[in-house]
Amino acid sequence: MPSRNVENRDRGRREWVGGRFCPPLHVMEGGPYRPQIAMWLELPELLVVACHVEDPKEQTTFAQTLREAMRRPLAGPPRRPGRVRVADALQAAELRAAMPDLEVAVAPTPELELLGRDLAEHLLESTPEKDTESYLEGGRIPAPAVARLFEAARLLYVVAPWKTASDDQILRVDIPQLGIEGACLSIIGALGQNLGFILFPSLEGFEAFQQLCQKEPKAEGPLDLGTTILSLNFERGADLPPSMRREVAEHGWQVAGPRACPRIDHLERDGLRRPLTEHDLRVVSAVATSLGALFVKHGSLARAEADPICESWAGNDGLTVRFTAPYDAAHHFAENAPRPVAASPKVGRNQPCPCGSGKKYKKCCLPASEAQAATPSPAPVHERDQDLVAQMRRYAKRRFGEAWARAASDFADAAQSVQLFGPWSVYVFEVEGRPIVGWFLEECGARLNAAEREWLFAQQRAWLSVWEVLAVEPGKSVTMRDLLSGEQRRVHEVRGSAVLVARDAILGRVVDHQGISVFCGIYPRPLPPFEAAEVLRRARSKLRRQSAVPVEKLRQEPFGRFLIARWEEAVEEMDARTSAHHSCATQMAKSCSSPRTTSPSSPVCAPRWKHVYARSRGRSLRRRAARTASRSCDRETRCTRTGRTP
Repeated sequence: MPSRNVENRDRGRREWVGGRFCPPLHVMEGGPYRPQIAMWLELPELLVVACHVEDPKEQTTFAQTLREAMRRPLAGPPRRPGRVRVADALQAAELRAAMPDLEVAVAPTPELELLGRDLAEHLLESTPEKDTESYLEGGRIPAPAVARLFEAARLLYVVAPWKTASDDQILRVDIPQLGIEGACLSIIGALGQNLGFILFPSLEGFEAFQQLCQKEPKAEGPLDLGTTILSLNFERGADLPPSMRREVAEHGWQVAGPRACPRIDHLERDGLRRPLTEHDLRVVSAVATSLGALFVKHGSLARAEADPICESWAGNDGLTVRFTAPYDAAHHFAENAPRPVAASPKVGRNQPCPCGSGKKYKKCCLPASEAQAATPSPAPVHERDQDLVAQMRRYAKRRFGEAWARAASDFADAAQSVQLFGPWSVYVFEVEGRPIVGWFLEECGARLNAAEREWLFAQQRAWLSVWEVLAVEPGKSVTMRDLLSGEQRRVHEVRGSAVLVARDAILGRVVDHQGISVFCGIYPRPLPPFEAAEVLRRARSKLRRQSAVPVEKLRQEPFGRFLIARWEEAVEEMDARTSAHHSCATQMAKSCSSPRTTSPSSPVCAPRWKHVYARSRGRSLRRRAARTASRSCDRETRCTRTGRTP
């Protein structure tokens, strides 16, 4: 009995590692969707204490999965961890809010990532291979929808827009009836290979995919396309799977030639093929039909001197497709203006409050409503900034090419730091003596409206610095102080205010515009006070100033580059210390839990061969954990694999 109590106390001091991930599977019940798995591991044994397959209809919170793991773990008695570690700052904030007395650390979780990969491999190996490729998707898509796809694809193949359009020419696509707004279409096939088009959900998705294509492929590690992709490709009939060739023959679907068989792919962000739906076929069919008509009318659409166009095409299926070319010209046409939101009915001061409290409106929610109405919203400026940054990035790529592309060298990983890299590359990074925003205003400012020019001027007045969190109003704002210049701002920030805590330090740019302050460029990793103090010490040494630094010095590009380099060094050193701490703690736990030698003079820790034995068992432990998690997944839901990651 005493030994069991000691064991339970030891379990209560152990660290749990948790997180969410999506296995390479789709649940077919109620429509294809990717299940999300919340998993908790107990170290150092890599013991799976919870593996919860989340139903999107239930909206299970991450904190609820931890509470359930403590109440009913998959192995061992109910218990509470001494500390938990997660990789996502938002998940950590949720856990701290739900369980304030629990120690929560934000740090990499390689144990969970490794187990997730093992679990995915186990699920893939345990699922039998089937010839499931079908235009009809096992009966979920009606044959008339596929017939319309073949007819639209046949017309598009005859028009062949890829003969006059280049791969970097993009169009904006809107289909209001199907919920498509601001999609980005890229025509492929200029080199005579992979004919068709790719439809991205947004311009940002296209740019993320373009950045991935310009990088060297990773030898290992997860694939990240940066966005989901819906594409139409034309293939040889002989290259189609036998099951799809049989369907074409049975239904008599006509194609324009032996190399003109349409094939739709809908890829997840990690490259997994998503099962197609009738909605996907309606989108592709409508775009293919309208795109062919657009190029019949505007055969010279690809010419640089062509005027911007915005035209709508209505099909026989009742769908209206609107094309805007080039994508940057969307704001010049009233058709692309945001639809006004219907105003809520006005409530009288003496009427009952709509919240249901039973009080009069003036005594209940009216003061909060008036305060909210008086506070300007930062959402419009963020949307305007995203549009302008995208325009300036394309302008810089055309105008300066490789000279501007060197902005990525200021970051260890520009893709991971895109929140700061995007604004840095156009507002701070200098080409031929000045930032891109200066060149853009000089050469393209005439076609901007007054609000856009005013915003760019506000961006030119901003600076990059180290900001300390003084106070947080969750969901609304963060009060910040610049630790170099001494300036103080109340920054309107919804997402950041849910994650940041007092005394955190961030590297970012704060823009003052029309009475409000907003973040426009933040390094994704904040620093605690000790690490931030070291960055500040080195920054002041660089500037040779111990007093307040003039903001003019902080706007200079060389100093901004220096700050980024020192911040990334501090983050790397902090991660190295955290990793070393976890490794040491794990080894000590393994050593002290191993049987000791019989000699009274033996050391406290177990002999060296015990460490070697523990390392050799690592793979078998992960396999056992993967099998346990797999059985738990099977109990909660039935998953159907649709394909491997390409």
